[in-house]
Amino acid sequence: MPARPGPDLEPLVRSISSPATAIVLDSGGLSALGIVRALGRAGVEVWLAGADRNSPASRSRFVRRTLRLPLPRKVDAYHAALLSATDREARQLLLYASNFWTAHAVAHCDPDLPTNVIHHLPAFDLARSCLSPVRFAHLCENRGLPAPETRICEDASEVAVARVEFGGRVILKLEAPTESSSAGEDAPTPADRELAHLLEPDRELPHSVVIALERGVPCVIQRFIPGPQRSTVHVQAYRGIGDAKMRTFVGQWLRTMPGDPHREILVRSRWAPSASRLTGEVLEALDYRGFAGVELRRHLRSGRFKVVSLRPYFGPSCGLPERAGLNLPALAYLDHHGLLEEVPGVMQTEGLHWWDVSGALRGLGALGTAWRSRVELLAPPAGRTVFARFSADDPHPGVAFLRRRSGEIGSGAS
Repeated sequence: MPARPGPDLEPLVRSISSPATAIVLDSGGLSALGIVRALGRAGVEVWLAGADRNSPASRSRFVRRTLRLPLPRKVDAYHAALLSATDREARQLLLYASNFWTAHAVAHCDPDLPTNVIHHLPAFDLARSCLSPVRFAHLCENRGLPAPETRICEDASEVAVARVEFGGRVILKLEAPTESSSAGEDAPTPADRELAHLLEPDRELPHSVVIALERGVPCVIQRFIPGPQRSTVHVQAYRGIGDAKMRTFVGQWLRTMPGDPHREILVRSRWAPSASRLTGEVLEALDYRGFAGVELRRHLRSGRFKVVSLRPYFGPSCGLPERAGLNLPALAYLDHHGLLEEVPGVMQTEGLHWWDVSGALRGLGALGTAWRSRVELLAPPAGRTVFARFSADDPHPGVAFLRRRSGEIGSGAS
């Protein structure tokens, strides 16, 4: 397999007379690193904006400048800091959201952004609907989209009723409480992984969920579609501003973080025409323009996919499509310069794996003494592999991780 499959986008980027600068909004996760590398390899000037000076992306050789921003979970403070940082720049700036919280912040900032600041998210109201479990549930129902059975709950008693009604495992998704939410300034601001929970029928609600419900934060309960992990696919797609053909990558989730079915650890590129087709139908029904990460799960009995979620932001495994021939961050960049039609369509490289080794190590604690599960979580994939942190052409993020991990082990940290 060539080191850089797919079309070489750098000549197109260099042909732009007034190129925008890409600002990747970092929150310390792996998504920002994938975006930075994809843009940097295409010749785009990349800045990194975030609060963590030691994040994986901050070590990348492709970062040309860093901007200091607070944590995005506090929307009002992030809003003010983002406006202050971009207001001083005359050049065009293209924002890239690297996780839920940065997308959430940008969606709320959107009406106030300067005219020279643009982003890859869809229209303002649609972006907010996709980021809200409650509003997205209504959206699926109103547009007739094939989604798992869902109940909207306002308190713990309604959650209990929904769990009894569905029986078995369910997915609980919390709304994101922020400074601007009705829950008030004292509302908790959980991490990404604490917004979605896979609940076993005999388990009590997590403490963070109980607190959120007590403070008036609503949630949705979604019937879990049974089946092996391989039943879940993640379609990463870009639908252009004009009438350009949708560009689609399909990845099969082989392993996820224990207790969090929405956080991938091992993904394999595997084309699925039915998944790509359904994603196109969903985006067309919503008149969605921009990047979309659509999580689908196949129902074992019917064989049909259901729409579990729609992320208007790049997820942790966003580096896999680029290495498989479909550089989605660069396509978004070229689209905003009117050059998307110049990029030839390609089929993704099949059988390529993306593996988050550090995520697998962190997930061991949740498995306790289940040794077989622990071995399965850490087993290397059979086939060609793209590592989340380690890359020959950008080694510093991986080296920094190894040094930090060695220091933790040497000091006795788990």
